[in-house]
Amino acid sequence: MTFSKDNIRHYLKNILIFYLCIFYSLIVYSQIDEQYRNKEMSKLLDHAINDTSLIAYKNYLEALNISKKTGAKEFELLSYRKLMNYYGYKKNLDSMLNYAYKFENENYQGQNIKLVHNFFFQKGYNLVYNFEMIEESSEAYEKAYKYIEKEDINTTIKTITGLAYNYITKRQYDKAIETLSFIQKDSISDVEHKFYFLTTLASAYQCKEIPEKSYPINLELLELTKKQRDSSNIYFVKTNIVFDYFLKGEFQKAIDSGTEITASLKKFSPDMLYTNFYNLSRAYDAIGDTNKAIYYMNKSITSQSSDKIGSHNIIEGLDFLITFYEKKKNYKKAFINFRKRSRIIDSIRAKEQKIFVDYYDTKTKIIDQVKEKEKIQAQQKVLILENNKQRQYIVFLAICGICVIFIFTSLWIYYKYFKSKKKIVALQNNEREILKNHIDIRENELSVLVVSKAKAISKLAKIKDELSKAIKENSLDKFDGIEKKLSSFLLNFGNDPLISERLESQYPGMILGLKKLHPELSDNDIKHCILVKLNLSLKESAQLLHVGIGAVKMGRNRAKTKMNIPNETSLKNYLDQI
Repeated sequence: MTFSKDNIRHYLKNILIFYLCIFYSLIVYSQIDEQYRNKEMSKLLDHAINDTSLIAYKNYLEALNISKKTGAKEFELLSYRKLMNYYGYKKNLDSMLNYAYKFENENYQGQNIKLVHNFFFQKGYNLVYNFEMIEESSEAYEKAYKYIEKEDINTTIKTITGLAYNYITKRQYDKAIETLSFIQKDSISDVEHKFYFLTTLASAYQCKEIPEKSYPINLELLELTKKQRDSSNIYFVKTNIVFDYFLKGEFQKAIDSGTEITASLKKFSPDMLYTNFYNLSRAYDAIGDTNKAIYYMNKSITSQSSDKIGSHNIIEGLDFLITFYEKKKNYKKAFINFRKRSRIIDSIRAKEQKIFVDYYDTKTKIIDQVKEKEKIQAQQKVLILENNKQRQYIVFLAICGICVIFIFTSLWIYYKYFKSKKKIVALQNNEREILKNHIDIRENELSVLVVSKAKAISKLAKIKDELSKAIKENSLDKFDGIEKKLSSFLLNFGNDPLISERLESQYPGMILGLKKLHPELSDNDIKHCILVKLNLSLKESAQLLHVGIGAVKMGRNRAKTKMNIPNETSLKNYLDQI
């Protein structure tokens, strides 16, 4: 057999197609696997932003581990953001800043711009609402503003509103109003964003005591919340309108409105009770009813929690309460409230000091980590430069090795496919010889079968002649003799050695192997094994042996018992293994 150029081309083409199929299969598998992993990580990270449960924490860590192993950078950054929020709501500043640093230390440039914006926005939100770190929060909001997608008005409003709230907290009311003035309120389509935008703007005007600006905005907010049928926000806005009445000098109207909504606030917006009581107290003081002013200011103070860091409203309430008691010339209670005010101030300062100490301690740790990382990177650069020549040497050796392997492989292919003509010819000759021997065996079997059948026909002819004579003579004795001869003939026909010879030619060494493995088997047992091996049914075996089906079953079971074959294993399966 010769190998032409067409044979070689066909062989190489098939190899190329085979490897291309494998490569394509690997690509498809990797894409499916990546989609499954992304779906799994999305499910792990799908928790509410303020979820501080242990399950959420474990899921965030698992998603982080998977993203690191698979190189899914976006999910890694998202996991850091989720963990930062988790520790923010847990009021753990150190851990919150740790995960914030890990996010910022990663290469987030070029990543999903919305993901980066949400990180800085939520960092700012956590710092101001959970730790009252206003300056640091403003820095985060300003960074978030840089990562707003073009024409994304809702995200712009949300970010600017957060920044304006920080200015209000710092009492920079003009700057808050200036910041919010960049947005046209009519361009805001999202109801939620419009609500917080208008609320912040109205708050800035109220802080500047300009009710002619804040009051129309609050009326607009009231209509907006009524359309949404949001009871909590409705009474929140009504509380702000009460303060507008106070600022406008309509004190009795402020008292009537504040008293009217008190019961509804308890039901729908209990967090606003302290503000409503504060407004009522100021209004009663303005009309000269100091007793009620004291009563409502006490209710305002007691409706707040003084153990929070955001207790500045309590301090302001205590200032008014001291003034009210001084008006009543009750200096003892004025002094008691003064001491209470001093303790709260000391507590606030201590907590603020602890937060700032924690914050700058964490900053120091982060700076140390950065320095250590830079030191390690410098050492790695030195090692890279020192090992550059060694790498080149290794690459050179690898290329030489690949070339040697390629040469030897080519020689092996040449030897295997181009130097095997004699071997192929010899195999073809062997095939012809085997085929010839097989034909000879079949011819011999046919000859033996013809001779055997001729003898059987001759015996049957003799029995027939004897039967004809017995019928003519009507001799019962002769009938008995003929019956015995016929039974003997059938028995010998069933024990035809051709069956064994046929099996031996089909399955060489079968009978010899059975006798060697199980010497206790009788010839009759081996006969039943042969019929099973030939895949004959019970009925076919009974017809061939001229016995009943029950006798065949019994013979097979006897052979199976002698060979110690378990009940659950069939005789056919056992014989096929030999």
